[in-house]
Amino acid sequence: MADDIISVSVVVNAPVERVWPLLVEHIEVSRSQAQESLQSDPPGPPVAGQVIHMEPAFLRIRMHVDRVAPLDPPMTGETVYAKMSFFSIEGNMVSRLSRDVEHYHFQAQGEIKHPWFHLTGCTDMRCIATDTTSCTIQHIERSELNIRLIPHWMARILNSDKTVKKATADGIEKSLQEVKVKAERGQDEW
Repeated sequence: MADDIISVSVVVNAPVERVWPLLVEHIEVSRSQAQESLQSDPPGPPVAGQVIHMEPAFLRIRMHVDRVAPLDPPMTGETVYAKMSFFSIEGNMVSRLSRDVEHYHFQAQGEIKHPWFHLTGCTDMRCIATDTTSCTIQHIERSELNIRLIPHWMARILNSDKTVKKATADGIEKSLQEVKVKAERGQDEW
């Protein structure tokens, strides 16, 4: 469905070779900030047997990592398979983070299947060279949440909420503008 897609593009007046490392650094900082809110035993990146506790808002979610599978080259990253517990009811989770340095492409995909809800999401980010002095950062996000405790028509309304989409798109654009400013400032220093 085209309505479930948030797409933001930013043109940067710097070569893709300069923008990509800044974008990767920005993604890594965002990921590390997100991981700070998690309580992992043992701490660090996902490993088999690891238990992760999250408390978004008033909810308590516990995940047990079953296995971590590395991706095949040229992609770098991993696929994490886990069991997650929400209100003592268990579900399954698959999360995949990948990066292709040769094609300036980053992708994060996730799916959670729980008896009460089904959540899917995909973030796709690319640096597309337009010429030797500029490039376009393209960020596309798709997500869908189906809560089994509410009627399907209400879930469709929640998934197509324009206010949430606008806030998400504005946040993405602000984030990409930060990368643009850094890249163009660095370009002036060259």
